Formats: sequence, structure tokens, C-alpha cells
Amino acid sequence: GGRPAAFVPLGYLLLGQAARASGDIPAAIRAFRDFTGKYRGHALEPMALEMLMQSYVEAGDMAKARETAEHITISNPNTEWAKRAETLLSTAGQEGAMPSAHR
Repeated sequence: GGRPAAFVPLGYLLLGQAARASGDIPAAIRAFRDFTGKYRGHALEPMALEMLMQSYVEAGDMAKARETAEHITISNPNTEWAKRAETLLSTAGQEGAMPSAHR
């Protein structure tokens, strides 16, 4: 990418949020994925993952949203992030996005 080396982690999140706000979900997903790829374990990672998860929901990609939510619950157990991700997982399952063992 043509980004300066000093591009800070928060910059990716701001970029992603701006893209989301303008309705450019693919760009938002790209920004959040860039963040999670480059800054694994960073303090802001759960926030980036949650934004990524929500962007997938907005894009209608429930499979990816669920995958991201599961990642959040595994990497940040017993946190508010995990609780919100679990909420998404339980509601997403009811939309019949993916046939699951719950039936």
C-alpha cells in the first residue's frame, strides 16, 4: 500500500469508521482487516474486530461476521467485547444465515 510507515493503529480504525459512515463497507472491511493483520494483540484489537464484525453484518456476509465474532470470544473471553460478539452469534444464528446444530 502507499501508506506512510508511521500510519498509526488508530488511523486504520478512523479510516474504517469513515468508510463505514459513508457507506463504503468494502473499504471499511479492508481497513479493519489491515489493522487486525498488522497489530495482532494490540490493545485496540478487540475494538477493530468488533467494527469488522459489524461491517460484515452491514455487508450481509453473516458467515464472516460469525467467524469474526467467534475470534473475539476466543481472544477476549469474559469481556464486554465477547458478550457483544456472543449476542451477535445468537441473533445471527436465528436468521438462518448458516444451518447450525441448534435445530
